[in-house]
Amino acid sequence: MQKIELQNRKSQNIVGNLELPSGEVKGTCILQHGYGSDKNSKTITTVREEFLNLGFQTFSFDTTNSFNESDGDYEDARQGLHCEDLEDVVKWSQKQDWFTGPLALSGHSMGGYAVIRYTQDHPEKVNFLVPVAPVVSGALILQAYKRHKPNILKEWKETGMYERESTSKPGVIRRQHWDVMEEWQNHDLLPDADKIKVPILMIVGSEDTSCTPQDVKSLYDAMVKKGEESLFYEVQGSPHSFRIEEDLSRLREVVSEGLSHLLNNYDARKALLIAVNSKNEVLIQDRRNHKKPDWGYFGGGIEQGETSLQAVIRETKEELDLDIKENDLIYMGDSYTEWDGHTIMRYLYLYKTDQEDFTVLEGKGAHWMNHETAKEYLEDEDRFNEMVERIKEYYK
Repeated sequence: MQKIELQNRKSQNIVGNLELPSGEVKGTCILQHGYGSDKNSKTITTVREEFLNLGFQTFSFDTTNSFNESDGDYEDARQGLHCEDLEDVVKWSQKQDWFTGPLALSGHSMGGYAVIRYTQDHPEKVNFLVPVAPVVSGALILQAYKRHKPNILKEWKETGMYERESTSKPGVIRRQHWDVMEEWQNHDLLPDADKIKVPILMIVGSEDTSCTPQDVKSLYDAMVKKGEESLFYEVQGSPHSFRIEEDLSRLREVVSEGLSHLLNNYDARKALLIAVNSKNEVLIQDRRNHKKPDWGYFGGGIEQGETSLQAVIRETKEELDLDIKENDLIYMGDSYTEWDGHTIMRYLYLYKTDQEDFTVLEGKGAHWMNHETAKEYLEDEDRFNEMVERIKEYYK
């Protein structure tokens, strides 16, 4: 394990631990703890260990303004600052020599909110999402207090301060200003739930009175479309934070089962360029005498250490001699397809262009086709119908 320090946008020090799996590094997982916690919380440690078991290196860090090694005071902690720290850490991590895609994000409570918000804002940068008991919105947190902790809520609002001894850090007094609750009201994941396009493993305890199973399930249902590869687990008998061995054992079981399903549910990963023009046509690659299938999209396999975005930019240069940039592309999510007995996970990038002629470096040619013609040439008619619906959604 390697301890690393970095600075956030406010020049505060953030301390994190980089840990490598025993074998080949198959990806990177960044983990963020919840309110007032730290990178070694039992919830975060359990999730981290399961990612390591599956070959992912992990970077778990101490968010600022908590009881840990990073800078800041607990009384200054806010959901928005939690999100800023995560964004700064992800941006920093992806510039490090040790970073290897695909990228998974996992967070607990406020950390759960932050990893989902980041993925909503940067869907092309994240490949897997594992929120544990995430905050859904400030409004729902307030409702949960009214239902389950009305006396605490009343005193908190009237005095402007909620004081209590920490359950995870005995002897430490937690002081929360009423501003914390007011700032929470600015946050809500539900309006942008449909922006999530990656496989999700969502976990919540059945006895959670802060982020209730009903609220978390409503968010999951809003994020996940029918048929997508995602999982929801309600861990029976467990509260908001997983601390005692019985709860940790349950958490370990569902994380292991869920990650094994999501991370090993495909044989190959490909990044595809879905080029479309103003005539409502799609660019199709003629692959005859080059590779199977005979007709398909431009793009190809994601190499070790690459993100899907890096792969589609590289493949476009190799196959079409086009120097496209990140801002030229719109991420449309992922899609599973079966080919020659293998399950292939495809990351789809929309590219708008009215270019007529292309320098084709791989295959026999590039052809603009209307949707009906393309459907006749491609061997995955059902998947093409799905592609058309995504194009209609994103081509605006």
